[in-house]
Amino acid sequence: MTKLAKVRGLTLIEVLVVISVMAIIITIVLMSFSTFNNNYLLEGSTQTVGVTLKDARARTLSAKDGFQYGVHIGSTSVTLFRGNVFSAGASSNEVKNLPSSVAIGTTTISGGGFDFIFARLRGTVQSGTTSLYLISDPLRYKTVIIEESGLI
Repeated sequence: MTKLAKVRGLTLIEVLVVISVMAIIITIVLMSFSTFNNNYLLEGSTQTVGVTLKDARARTLSAKDGFQYGVHIGSTSVTLFRGNVFSAGASSNEVKNLPSSVAIGTTTISGGGFDFIFARLRGTVQSGTTSLYLISDPLRYKTVIIEESGLI
């Protein structure tokens, strides 16, 4: 009698199990990366709004070019402007666009409107808040609080 040689190798079921496990791991990693990236974009956008407000206050306090400065809050951008009235087409405007996955939601200013305008010599402003949120997940948001003293 002859003995049949055992053939060593992988069965189709073993290959399918390995592929399934790898697909699950890759899905988990991609979801984690997406969440991390969205958190990074939201945090970065919040920092952009805060820095723009601080910059406007600093320029006003130093009377740069003899002007006071303000920040206009749009739905997808913030604009640092010169003077006490926002003009959308002014050449001196500095527009900072937010990433497409982040939007500005509610902006509340004690005097109304969408412009934080800093007072010369004192750097004070009408207090208020502005909220930024992820378009893909509106329940994830950050709020920037501006005090009357001009501090962020």
